[in-house]
Amino acid sequence: MIFKFPRSECDKCKLRDECLHKIKKRTKRENFRKLRVSTRYDAILKDKERNETKEFKKAINNRFIVERRFATLVNNHGLRRCRY
Repeated sequence: MIFKFPRSECDKCKLRDECLHKIKKRTKRENFRKLRVSTRYDAILKDKERNETKEFKKAINNRFIVERRFATLVNNHGLRRCRY
């Protein structure tokens, strides 16, 4: 989704320095500010919250064990192409 804000609104905003990044000088000055928000933004926020849980940290610590075994099977035992 793309939101458009009039530049006059952005100039008055208290959070302007936090919201806008430094933009290189443009030859053409636009009368509005575009803000793009991903349609999956809510899912990204949920994932960030989940990453902080104890269960996730425990699972991520065990992941390297499984990934190492998969890598061994692929590299040494011909499992690169496998049906199941």
